[in-house]
Amino acid sequence: MESLAYLHTALTYESDEPAPELRPLSDWFPTASSAAWLSAQVLAAALVVSAAGSAMAATGTVQTNGNPLNVRSTPGGPVVSSLPNGARVELTGRKNGNYLELANGTWVSADWVAVGGTSPTQPPSGTDRAVGFVNTAGEPLNVRSAPGGAIVGTLPNGTRVELTGRSSSGFLERTNSTWIDARYVTYSQSPTPSPNPTPNPGTGTGSGTTTSFVRTNGSPLNVRNAPGGAVVGTVANGSRVELTGRRSGEWAQRTNGTWVSSNWLTNSPGTP
Repeated sequence: MESLAYLHTALTYESDEPAPELRPLSDWFPTASSAAWLSAQVLAAALVVSAAGSAMAATGTVQTNGNPLNVRSTPGGPVVSSLPNGARVELTGRKNGNYLELANGTWVSADWVAVGGTSPTQPPSGTDRAVGFVNTAGEPLNVRSAPGGAIVGTLPNGTRVELTGRSSSGFLERTNSTWIDARYVTYSQSPTPSPNPTPNPGTGTGSGTTTSFVRTNGSPLNVRNAPGGAVVGTVANGSRVELTGRRSGEWAQRTNGTWVSSNWLTNSPGTP
């Protein structure tokens, strides 16, 4: 042991290399306030990690009441396609309002997607789902992309509809994210009474409709798209017309949604 110690000491003193120097911390960090600089770097790294974690990709499953789920180009934007109930979806982890981004850049409602084995987000309190039935005068009910928006389809009278419980501007949302006019929907559990229509000349035919006959001076009667609106057709003198019972001034609505002047209608086909 003594010989090894002696040999180490001799090598140390005989080496031509300069002795190592201890450098102060200020040489390693850019400013004198090295502690503050180091804290800032640690905080920045933590924010990067946090941001990456908040937008991690995930897998979800479409869970509706059986209807397809609308896929939109942007959050709340135009519908570009749909996904069947039960479909597996790849998510980016990004969320905007109540919409989730799919891996292909499109968006779906978070209300109908179960992420990571959890149940889909339920609609807010006070918006319980319900079942309703289309109740018109026999005409199909328009289906819209948004409350009062573009018509994307129709539903026959009497059709059963699944509703989310949400309403906006007199329209009800269906579980496939389309909207229908609340005035033409009744509920099996608590039917909404229909308002009494303004009496209209003619003979009752049930369900609030009436039958009248065109009686002019021989000329055809103009048919309009709205009370006093554009002429979209004519009805020959003496023709039988079915009316919904709805009135707007002198105008009476037909069961096909068009309007005619009640000044040229009578109760019977004979001469008044």
